[in-house]
Amino acid sequence: MLKAISSVLLFRVLAAFLGFVTVTLITRYSATTEDAGLYFFMVSLLTIMATIARVGCDNAVTRYIAIANKAINKSELVLTYQFLITRTIKFAVLFSGGILLLGWLGFYITFISYNYAIAFTFTAILIPFINVSVVFVQCFQGLKSMHTYAFLNTLTRIVLVFLLMLAVMVVPVINFSGLALMYGVSIILTAIISYWLWRRKLPVLTTATELSAKQDILTSSYLLWGVAVLATIMTNGATVILGFLSSPEQVAIFAATSRIALILTFILMAANSVLSPRFAELSKEIHLGNTRLKLQDVYRSSTRLMILLTLPLLVIVFSFAKDILLVFGEAYTAGSLTLRLLVVGLFFKTVVGSVGQLLIMTGHEKEQRLSLIIAVTLLVLLLVCLTPTYGALGAATAVLIAMVMNNSIGYYFVVKKLKVSLF
Repeated sequence: MLKAISSVLLFRVLAAFLGFVTVTLITRYSATTEDAGLYFFMVSLLTIMATIARVGCDNAVTRYIAIANKAINKSELVLTYQFLITRTIKFAVLFSGGILLLGWLGFYITFISYNYAIAFTFTAILIPFINVSVVFVQCFQGLKSMHTYAFLNTLTRIVLVFLLMLAVMVVPVINFSGLALMYGVSIILTAIISYWLWRRKLPVLTTATELSAKQDILTSSYLLWGVAVLATIMTNGATVILGFLSSPEQVAIFAATSRIALILTFILMAANSVLSPRFAELSKEIHLGNTRLKLQDVYRSSTRLMILLTLPLLVIVFSFAKDILLVFGEAYTAGSLTLRLLVVGLFFKTVVGSVGQLLIMTGHEKEQRLSLIIAVTLLVLLLVCLTPTYGALGAATAVLIAMVMNNSIGYYFVVKKLKVSLF
């Protein structure tokens, strides 16, 4: 397992570094803190809206591609991809039109400002591209082509950093539209390269066949859809809600701190990318006693490994939060306590392990969805109560409490339903 994780860890380290560089360039060279806040709001909004528009196809791709690949069933593999990519494109286009209409309707009835309407416009345009890219990336994960999977997951950040560095050499500051345009180019280029790589990898069907697992895939997709949307709201919802209930400056502070926290999850993400197809494979024979023991062993050893690799980084960031934020500018040092709260939440998530992926990949989507429903409901309530008064600090407090709740309930279901535990 360590060897498999190490094969993608280099790309995750690169992605973490590029993420830090991206946040630094944006916070340092944005025309105003408001421009940076609007950019982070747009990225979070795009992440949530794109996840809703995928209708669960991304996680279903990983699971059923992994199962077909394990069974060496090439026709089922190809048909699974074709079925899910078609659904992805159809729903992405339809959803984009709705987002575009909603954004400008909100502007004309003075519900949102002109700048927020522009953020909605960029979001609508980019949804199909980011969703196509995500499905291709998940296909490679299902095939255990981890180097390609890791490269494509990092590609958007590589292109964005390159464009940002070119921009700061030409102009002294970058406004929100410029930031959004560069992010859009990065996503579109990633989608094109992902498609090209998958077409090279995809086997050719010689005879027409029918997808046997279509109904199972649809059922799983709908269940995973709710899980994916709720998980995305857990990660990005605070930034969006903060944008509506507080100022763009508070959004910028919270977004900068939360992105540092997300950068620290690169080890967890590397582990999950390897563990997801492994969990899916073991789920097919989980009724066998030795398979259940093997599943527990994978869960325990992966969690210990993640704690060992992640804990030193969390301690460093917690201890030097203010100094790290000073890199982004004096205005961002006010978020030091915000960053510390988010680090505490990540520490708890690391200690519990990959409970979410374990439940999803073993067919317990309903349990994972229930834990997320409870956590997201709590998150939204706390955000509404805390952010108007406390801004970024209130948002971080809400995220911490919701994160602890989500992972605690997830672990409870892992023990109850799968009969595996950390002890």
